[in-house]
Amino acid sequence: MSHNKTILITGSSAGIGKATVEYFIKKRWNVAATMRDPSKFNVKTGDNLKTYKMDVNSSKSIKVAVSKVLKDFDSIDVLVNNAGFASRGPLELSTKKSIKDQFDTNLFGVIDTIKEILPIMRQNKEGIIINVSSAQVLFPGPYNILYSTSKWALEGLSEALSVELYPFGIRTKIIVPGAINTNFRENSVIADVIGSPYEDGMESFWKMIKNLVSAGSSASSVAEAIYKAATDKSDRLRYQVGKDSIKSYKRRSKLGDEEIVSSYRKQLFS
Repeated sequence: MSHNKTILITGSSAGIGKATVEYFIKKRWNVAATMRDPSKFNVKTGDNLKTYKMDVNSSKSIKVAVSKVLKDFDSIDVLVNNAGFASRGPLELSTKKSIKDQFDTNLFGVIDTIKEILPIMRQNKEGIIINVSSAQVLFPGPYNILYSTSKWALEGLSEALSVELYPFGIRTKIIVPGAINTNFRENSVIADVIGSPYEDGMESFWKMIKNLVSAGSSASSVAEAIYKAATDKSDRLRYQVGKDSIKSYKRRSKLGDEEIVSSYRKQLFS
């Protein structure tokens, strides 16, 4: 059995999750890649990379997967909560299901996964929990309200945990990627706004997102930041990824909330 450190990554089948799996494998970590459908994973597995079926919306699925990881690798040193999706559209047209699904995956699934892993890390008297947020928490979030709100909640959870778990030697980190150059609609659930009062605004929103994504960072740059968070031995809380994320933090700090909201109104609707 290898004595390398073990990392468990949720949402590993594509995007940031897959890039993170590949990055940590190159660094010779043990990697537990979890996802809802392992058949979609096309990275070669081996002694230090194993895949597990895990749906973060199911407490039972989380419990079974974590048990299998412990059987294979003895321990879990780092948890990366990456699984998530975006529900796009105006709040008024969001269905009850889309609202529930958004928070079940992006927040409650994270909470359930953390709760399952905490006893392991407490017993080890160390561990790192890394939650993948989004620079979209810095935007007022028109047509992106559910996703932004779920990430706001995730950041609040992470900040509180960074204090609550400190006595146990467990550190909590937040990764804040800006736009990632991927198919940004691929992992989205999109409300139908055709013929609604929100149709023009939604069109402006998509144009803004498209421009941001075309100039966005790569998934591998996020994986690199996750590796830094897992290995730098610091108590640093946030790791911004991408020029847009760094710029947005500085801009919000300088301008304040009211000017930020005003600027996005003008950007989208002028």
